[in-house]
Amino acid sequence: MAEIIPFRAWRYNFARAGRPEEVLAPPFDIISPDEAAALRESHEHNIVHLVLGSLPAGGARPEGAYRQAAEKLRRWQQSGVLVRDEKPAIYPYEQEFVGPDGQRRTRFGFVCALRLVPFGQRVVYPHEETFDKPVDDRVSLMRACRANLSMVFAIFRDEARVAERALAAAIARGAEKLFEFTDANGVVHRMFRVDDEETIRTVAQRLAPRPLIIADGHHRYSACLRLAEELRQSAGGRRGPWDYCTVYLCNMVDRGMTIYPTHRLLRCASDVDWGRLARYFELRELPSPTPQAIVEHLRDLAARRAVGFVIHTKEKTCAARLRRFDDVAPLIEPDRPEYWRRLGYVVLHAVVIRSILGVDDRHASGQALAYTPEVGEALARVASGEFHVALLVNPPTLQDLQNVCLAGARMPHKATYFYPKVLSGAVIRSLEEF
Repeated sequence: MAEIIPFRAWRYNFARAGRPEEVLAPPFDIISPDEAAALRESHEHNIVHLVLGSLPAGGARPEGAYRQAAEKLRRWQQSGVLVRDEKPAIYPYEQEFVGPDGQRRTRFGFVCALRLVPFGQRVVYPHEETFDKPVDDRVSLMRACRANLSMVFAIFRDEARVAERALAAAIARGAEKLFEFTDANGVVHRMFRVDDEETIRTVAQRLAPRPLIIADGHHRYSACLRLAEELRQSAGGRRGPWDYCTVYLCNMVDRGMTIYPTHRLLRCASDVDWGRLARYFELRELPSPTPQAIVEHLRDLAARRAVGFVIHTKEKTCAARLRRFDDVAPLIEPDRPEYWRRLGYVVLHAVVIRSILGVDDRHASGQALAYTPEVGEALARVASGEFHVALLVNPPTLQDLQNVCLAGARMPHKATYFYPKVLSGAVIRSLEEF
């Protein structure tokens, strides 16, 4: 059973700290070192001063960096840059945005504290693998700060949308709006605070029996699990705030809840073997491979529920559609669930990237294999000669994601792109007291 509870957030006092657009930032793991430096320079209270940005290339930060972040957090709390809510609350969070597909949407979710449950207990499901260095980094930061500075993004399914209806009703009754602003990407962010006990009880009861799938924040969740065990042992086994993590929850049936594609860019040791590719895939050459034309072909493949992709090189662009799964089945890991083996991304990596193009995606460097959600960027990087091949793909559906995760499997690396990202610094949760 999923246990969610309200919490007393530390929040920016914007009158003292600066405007929301000046002090809030994207999640740490999508901020480049240069972007992190620019955000630090942009405002003395930007949350990047605490979350530190992404790991520096080649190794971990010195321990002193985590101590400095903790000291700065304490100064902000003491000086009134950050203030704490008096009552535990759930924080509805709405985002209006234009996605990579050009469609305008609104996504509605809410932020709460989630009881940490190890993977494998059929409560919280991961959909991708994690790596040790980012987890180590987050553990060190949270250990020093004794706080969740960022949130995990998880999804659930409830066709009746009971939790969202209850929270929307609370907002209509006058729940406090904490901020509303438009960021540099044109995303409108709105957050509210709901602290009435009846609404919170409705939300918690409705979520309790529902499996949660992590969309973004696998390293954050894994770090919370590891730190919770450490702090629980230090407390003699006593339960405490460390047994929870801050989570943003969104319903899979929400109109704004969408998975976007992540296209593949490759440098290959040899030219594309078009003859071998045609053995497994029906190929149709695209004489005018504009981004719009490629997107239309991908939509056609999705409408037909066909496994396929568009392959683009400087010389040629073709729409590819799988002929028969049985022909490629011997090239795909046999010990995986059948549903997983038939996923478009799985076929793409096992058959095209590894077998035909000869790129070992499991050990490839960023020079050999890269990713982008933008078709136009993929075409431009091939045109420049930076990469030899672009593989333009459709994303998995939310149902694909649910089926794979509930079967105990994980999606291929970079199989999903969730947009927009949820902000770091919108709410901060103490690990020292409820």
